[in-house]
Amino acid sequence: MALLLLVGPVYAAKPAVATGSLTVGEITITSHRADGDNTFYDVNAALTLTGGIQGAGTAMEELVLHNSTGRIEFHILTPFIGTVMGSQTGSMIMHIEATATSIVTATNIQLTSVEGTIVLTDGSGGLTGIHGQGTFTLTTEQDSYTVRVHFTQA
Repeated sequence: MALLLLVGPVYAAKPAVATGSLTVGEITITSHRADGDNTFYDVNAALTLTGGIQGAGTAMEELVLHNSTGRIEFHILTPFIGTVMGSQTGSMIMHIEATATSIVTATNIQLTSVEGTIVLTDGSGGLTGIHGQGTFTLTTEQDSYTVRVHFTQA
């Protein structure tokens, strides 16, 4: 008698909270343009998460710098490959919206803090059926996220 065991995505009956750290790697500006008081940048950056969400992706970002105030708005889409809460490896899309305070000089933009929201969608492989929403903070003192995650069966 043969026994067949299939292992698929982890399906949480109740949402779980994933916490950990995120790191932004090298940032590449692919284009920019000025419009009045604002400067718009298209940017790519490596993004790595550890903790309850583990893996990496390349963030495709649109940044809007409000030159007179130094405030920056981020609209980020990140295809991500990794695991969530002990799942099998899979892929998903991370939608990130954030704002930052900065010190702007003639030659440099120095971020002083970044805060925003993360939404997890469009999972495949071990992340099929993933849904998640949470927050993150990047400062000189901490780089953390907290995301409420659950999986639904397709």
